[in-house]
Amino acid sequence: MTREVAATQAVQQEEPAFEWEPYTPGSVLRVTHTSCCGLYEFASGGGTFFVLRHTGDGYEETGRGRHRKA
Repeated sequence: MTREVAATQAVQQEEPAFEWEPYTPGSVLRVTHTSCCGLYEFASGGGTFFVLRHTGDGYEETGRGRHRKA
């Protein structure tokens, strides 16, 4: 393995797997699944699906879109 390949792999591991954004309430929120400790919630609203996580100030979301994308 060359140094360039090792450096590229290190950078890829440091990047977050998902991009989280502040949750903005819109239509009716429906939570369909909650993780065992309540950290993550799979929800839908307005025809799109997303994952919510609780922060100290509110919620953040990721994966907004069709069921498969979320």
